[in-house]
Amino acid sequence: MPHTILTIEDDTLIRDTLVDWLENNGFSALKARSGREGIDVFNQKHPDLVLLDLTMPEINGLTVLKTIRLQDPDVPVIIVSGRNDIKAAISAFKAGAWDYVTKPIASMDIFKATILNGLEKKDLKEKVKHAEERYSTLIQNLPIIVFALKKNFHIDFINRTCEEILGYSDIQLIENKGLFFKRIPKENRKEFFMSLRSWFTQSNTPFSLEFKFKHKRGYLMHLQARFIGLSNPKSSENPERVEGVIMDVTEHHFLEEVLVQREKLNLLGAMSSEMAHQFRNPLMSLGGFARILQHKHPLIKETEIILSEAKKLESILEGINEYIKPVPITPKECSVNDLLSFSLDMLKELLNRQGVKYTLNLTDPLSVIKSDENLIQQVFISLITQVASLAHNTRITFSSYETSQHVCIELDIAPKIIKIEQPGFTLMPFECRQDSTMAGTYRMVKNIGGYLSLRQEENTTSFTLSLPKIYLLGLQELEENI
Repeated sequence: MPHTILTIEDDTLIRDTLVDWLENNGFSALKARSGREGIDVFNQKHPDLVLLDLTMPEINGLTVLKTIRLQDPDVPVIIVSGRNDIKAAISAFKAGAWDYVTKPIASMDIFKATILNGLEKKDLKEKVKHAEERYSTLIQNLPIIVFALKKNFHIDFINRTCEEILGYSDIQLIENKGLFFKRIPKENRKEFFMSLRSWFTQSNTPFSLEFKFKHKRGYLMHLQARFIGLSNPKSSENPERVEGVIMDVTEHHFLEEVLVQREKLNLLGAMSSEMAHQFRNPLMSLGGFARILQHKHPLIKETEIILSEAKKLESILEGINEYIKPVPITPKECSVNDLLSFSLDMLKELLNRQGVKYTLNLTDPLSVIKSDENLIQQVFISLITQVASLAHNTRITFSSYETSQHVCIELDIAPKIIKIEQPGFTLMPFECRQDSTMAGTYRMVKNIGGYLSLRQEENTTSFTLSLPKIYLLGLQELEENI
């Protein structure tokens, strides 16, 4: 398709001559006899290039040029004027002209080359613009966060994906300086800043950093940032800005924790089986000897202690074996938000008695998951009951959110539960009455392929229950997702 060129010229002879020449050289020609008409034709036809006279009645060429520049700054405008003074040329170039040709035109070949050069520049500029638009669209819609960070830790750029991952829009994170870093927990923030400062002053090689981040909705995420430095032109050793990507590795981190916990339980099961095998005969002998001794010497009270401790040890071994046994699961579609709300309604009187107040911060809509509805409800009731027994006169915030493969419920208890001194052991099966302990709750979660974690922070205690959207039948399927 030929390029369209608009000639704006008040001299009829020159205008018609230029139009005929353009058509003979393969261009599509438009014409206008005045500046006002030229502006109207330009707005209607959107030509690829404009040939413009400077001296015209009503509206002069410079005014027309400025108007065209406002409408479309990328369209080349070549001045074709009888004025050959330097001031006119300078004024035209300042107003945005691409070239300046005096009348009468000395060489039509040179004039044609000038037009083709202007059209080529326009086409190249359009290609660059389209490439930038495609690049920008690609960057903005990548499933990871792309960012640029200045040396003073001000975010220079961040793509719109940040709102989908972090809950904050790109405008919020750029304009509200420091917002991003305030959402990094204190225990991670210092390490984050120290690593970046060290890197800015000592190295500009790519590096990675994993840290926690508090989502806008309040729950903790695990992020991994990969940085690439942009060097200062005056000093290649000290980058002035860092660019990179941030990935949400919460799911990966969660699956790693699940596998580690399951390996611990498998090891615990193997140890308990071996212990039971090795201890059973000595225990039976010890118990039999204690009964004979008790029968012969009923006044010796130590025999009761021996029998009692032997039974307790046997009970602990049997309890651990029972803990790691799978239970039958009947998966069906269920709403985690609805099950949580129903469980809280059932336990309302208990929470009131314990002085526990709660608020709900639930994501709606939340994906429906395929799991065992009854077991999830038992988990909620057991967990809330256990928390209420430990957390008198506290406030609990229940939050729900989801990742690509899991639906999560988080309980943030404030003030902090002092009674929990060792979070790592709280969920393990070392109590005999497991159904009334956190270990029993964890066992139910484990049986539906989920994970229950506990963390103690400066002012709060938090439980996070993660449930797979589709129940995984075995550990092998879980490993394939990592």
